[in-house]
Amino acid sequence: MKRLLLLLQFTSRAVSWSHTERDGAHTRPEITWTTPCANGLDAKFPAGVECGTLSVPIDHGHAHEGSFNLAIFRLKANGTGPARSLFFNTGGPGGAASTWFEAMKRGGQLWSNKMLANYDIIGVDPRGMGYSNPIVCDPDIFNTKPQLLDSGDNVGFAKTLAFNKAFGKSCLDKTGMLIQFMDSVSTIKDFELVRQALGSDKFHYYGMSYGTVLGQTYAELFPDKVGRMVLDGAVDRRSSGIDSVMAEAVTYQANLLKFFEWCDTDPNCALNGRDVRGVFSNLTAKGSVLPANCSAAAPCRAQVTGEDIIWNFQPALVSPDPLPALGLPGRVLLSEVLAQAAQGNATLFSIPLARVNRSADTARYSYYAVACQDYGTALKTATDVRRALYVGATLTPWNKGVCEFLDIAITCIGWPTKLTNPPRALDPARMAKLPGPPQAAAAVLIVNAFFDPETSPMWATGLREQIPNGAAVNLWRNGTGHTSYFLHGDTSTAIDNFLVDGTLPADDTVLQS
Repeated sequence: MKRLLLLLQFTSRAVSWSHTERDGAHTRPEITWTTPCANGLDAKFPAGVECGTLSVPIDHGHAHEGSFNLAIFRLKANGTGPARSLFFNTGGPGGAASTWFEAMKRGGQLWSNKMLANYDIIGVDPRGMGYSNPIVCDPDIFNTKPQLLDSGDNVGFAKTLAFNKAFGKSCLDKTGMLIQFMDSVSTIKDFELVRQALGSDKFHYYGMSYGTVLGQTYAELFPDKVGRMVLDGAVDRRSSGIDSVMAEAVTYQANLLKFFEWCDTDPNCALNGRDVRGVFSNLTAKGSVLPANCSAAAPCRAQVTGEDIIWNFQPALVSPDPLPALGLPGRVLLSEVLAQAAQGNATLFSIPLARVNRSADTARYSYYAVACQDYGTALKTATDVRRALYVGATLTPWNKGVCEFLDIAITCIGWPTKLTNPPRALDPARMAKLPGPPQAAAAVLIVNAFFDPETSPMWATGLREQIPNGAAVNLWRNGTGHTSYFLHGDTSTAIDNFLVDGTLPADDTVLQS
């Protein structure tokens, strides 16, 4: 997940929002859409996508102290009837809606025909991401990021802490004030202004992965405005400690074991008939280093460690089948890449190097900017890190505790901005204001696969516990892969039926695809 980039200005016609107060209230925000999109975006997006910007405060608590332009995108419904607006967020944190519209241009119809006929699809590049004043950091510093598993002794911890402080300071110096307001509460207040600007009575939303944090934050802040909300691949934000690390590490390991089982039984696996567990174990053993054939066009770390392979394997498990539009390889190609590494060529497991003016690095920088304000870390010392690494290696020996939350917990040590939105349970009094059944026009559908490599089903259950009055329903998919809607199948159809028709599945329904 995871640029020196000036804010893209679409046209002078694309921005309009007044902060002028009238009768104690703000005037309604206004967006002027441009079609086709300017500055070359029309060539990157599918036909009919409109682009706009909205000036929003950097600090919503002090709106007059600075603002930036929020990039907004809309694909209007193609049906004949009235359409609602559906906001979406792809998680990360660091995911920008603009990249998903680009994926649609590459040939992937991500949304179903039913959804496209009934909803205007609204994408927002969240603050500090994509085209919304992206976070800027020093790529040369970023490229020196130490290995997580080397941070447990005093020497390794000192090296990691020095990197964290230098990297964070470069982001703070190059980005300015905005990086101090990258928490999800600030982002959701931006989204609420967009909802007002669209004139939508309700906030209908599809959020996947870390996008479920945005959804639950909106539900807590603006419960009376919640419409139909899908939280796909749920995150429970109650802890930044070892329990969060282990919840993710365990679900990642469970998916590794599923991959091994598939390889044992399916001749399409490039390692079928071989000891795939032994291959993986040898490649990821402590001290394992393999060469990578990097190039000027695709610079990467010239040496690939066992940790690099573990780190890159997790996102490669996101989809069991290839999804080229989203750059997801699927299991067959992943097995081929693993077989190549076993033969001494680990290029495709190498960590790409960050570069100046490379837009793809925006997500890598904003990932830490958000996480260190939404989670921070419970780890403070080398002893803390060593203990966490010991627990991870003991309980999840295949991936040694390596996962995104371990990265967050270690990299946020010494981060320069304040922890403004610390982990906690959702406020029960505010969540009680969510409308409960039978009002399917407003409800929360929590979707999770039993074998999701990134978001544990424990989190889907934990999130449900925080939503009273029957306002939420759990829907389960008995399968692998991260999130469910864009993998298609019965679960995707159930999500369509809820968002379009208001048909809620029975609580704790289990689907097979």
